[in-house]
Amino acid sequence: MSPRRRLPAGIRGRGAVFTYTWRDHTGRQYSRKAGDTLAEAEAFKRRIDEQLALGTYHPQSTTTFATYATAWIEIAPLKEQTRYRYRSILRRQLLPVFGGTQLAKIHPHQVRAWVANQVAGPLAASSVRQHIAVLRSCLRAAQIDGHLDTLPLLGVRMPRAYSRQPAVLTIDAAVAMITCTPPV
Repeated sequence: MSPRRRLPAGIRGRGAVFTYTWRDHTGRQYSRKAGDTLAEAEAFKRRIDEQLALGTYHPQSTTTFATYATAWIEIAPLKEQTRYRYRSILRRQLLPVFGGTQLAKIHPHQVRAWVANQVAGPLAASSVRQHIAVLRSCLRAAQIDGHLDTLPLLGVRMPRAYSRQPAVLTIDAAVAMITCTPPV
């Protein structure tokens, strides 16, 4: 039987995963899942330790989309009519899907799946584009405020907006309609 390998400082085995516990420059303690394998956990530890040494570490935001979006909509530089429409889109389309999710945990795959469901639904492409625009504006503000490192909308394709061609009557149909109309 081989002796158990000693784990690096701060790394612990928790069932089938490894966690890493560390303190930031203020002394606050953090503990996160570091990986499914010891190699992943050691790489995670090196990345965090490097950020701490360089002074570039900032903790992941725990703010939910709902909390941020409801505050953002009130202070966003929008006209009142736009703010009213954005509130409606948030309430009906975005909060039911992303509301309880932490901003930092919104993944591009989740956003792409939501867009695919929107496109497959009964909504017009222009409506879906408006919903994506509201989500993008909110998440971009969250990124500026330091809640997100990268925008989870990267790689999300906007649905094509098709222009409708007007229905034009043939000459025969126009004459038939004119002859059917009562004289004035």
